Amino acid sequence: MIDILANTKMYNNKQTIIPSEIRDRFNIDENTIIEWGVDEHGEPKINFRKKVTLKDVAGMIKKENDVKGDWNIDKGVYLNE
Repeated sequence: MIDILANTKMYNNKQTIIPSEIRDRFNIDENTIIEWGVDEHGEPKINFRKKVTLKDVAGMIKKENDVKGDWNIDKGVYLNE
């Protein structure tokens, strides 16, 4: 059984609103990527994840023998996992 929290509609320009109940519950903001999919039973599934920023990536990368962390990383790289 699904616990329906809110209803929305699709507008003429094919857009919809994410209800505040969902935004608040899942901490959805302008840095959230919304992934749409279909499961093995043909049911729609939605996943929310935060966009990976350059700052996030820079914190994960370290050159060998580098303690300053001054890397040359191209901005605008987005990898869909």
